[in-house]
Amino acid sequence: MRTLYFILLILSLALNGYLYLRHEQLLEQLDSHRSNHPVARAARAREDQNNLHGAVDEMQRRLESGHYLQAIALIVERELAEANDFIALQARARDFIERQLKRGELSAAGQLIDTFLASYPDEMAILALNISLHELRGDLSEAIRLAYDAQYRTFDINLKADRVTAARELSQRVINQSLHRSDWSQMAQLCSLVLSLDSEFAHAQWHLARAQFEQRAWAAAYSGASALLDNPQWREAAERLLIKIEQRRQQATEISMLPYGDQYTVEAMISSSMPVSLLVDTGASICTLSQSMFKAIESQIDATFLKDIQLRTAGGTVTAQLYRISSLSLGEYRVPDLEIAINPHSGDDFDGLLGMNFLSMFTFAIDQRNHRLRLSPK
Repeated sequence: MRTLYFILLILSLALNGYLYLRHEQLLEQLDSHRSNHPVARAARAREDQNNLHGAVDEMQRRLESGHYLQAIALIVERELAEANDFIALQARARDFIERQLKRGELSAAGQLIDTFLASYPDEMAILALNISLHELRGDLSEAIRLAYDAQYRTFDINLKADRVTAARELSQRVINQSLHRSDWSQMAQLCSLVLSLDSEFAHAQWHLARAQFEQRAWAAAYSGASALLDNPQWREAAERLLIKIEQRRQQATEISMLPYGDQYTVEAMISSSMPVSLLVDTGASICTLSQSMFKAIESQIDATFLKDIQLRTAGGTVTAQLYRISSLSLGEYRVPDLEIAINPHSGDDFDGLLGMNFLSMFTFAIDQRNHRLRLSPK
């Protein structure tokens, strides 16, 4: 009898379990039917649309009030919630930045861009706006760097190629601006930067050679133009430039010298702007500048500290600072990126020495009778 009762209990529990599961299935089917009903679908669509409008309106309020961190936080929040309005919120922020740039509100645009990229560093549309921001600010070097860097923010081969094309278009645009202003120094700097990022860009190679020619850096211009002889698009222009360089290299320049004891001084220009009096010294391996003169002009020239060196002087060996200056000019000749040592113990009436790291760039002769330094390109 007990066995019979036990069997009946088991059957009762099984039947109750089945009926419960069947009841749940029927409820799910009923809910599904209701949710797929046109009225239910329309209600959900209205709810989603209301949520979208609400989030977008809230985004707009935060943007217009300058609460950029909160605005981007809303985007992140909606993305984590897998909300349908995530893309729309990103688009609203992007459109807001574009309007700021058009209105010239560059500082505000920069703040919003930085905030956006802090959460989405590889968002290509915002990266492009950041490049435009730096171009509008006149920070052309940084704009070019950012433009070439964008290709490394994606694994899509086609998108990479598009980014390189955009970077080249930007580079060509800013190089042409320097060309229209005949700003050869800036052109040379921009072209050098572009080639360090994109060595195959022949447009930059040609304009660097041209800028170097205009700055009378004949050797560098010759080397740059020669590199284009194998390029069908630039071969003819390169050949013409090489002919001009050869013609100019045949022309010698005579620089007036002032006697200083049994030696001579000449007037030179640092960074094309600051005149200095240098003693012509063929026994000096490097150009020097007195510490007092360097301190007087340091803020007005482009000089980069390299290292400390041991410098041999008439008074013995001293520790001197070695700098690289943007250029040293003598007459019509200019040597860019020249190293110069700062002599801490110089007390002479001249400002420094014209050494062999400048003179060796030329064929030179000293005419003591007529007090002339004759320079011609090698």
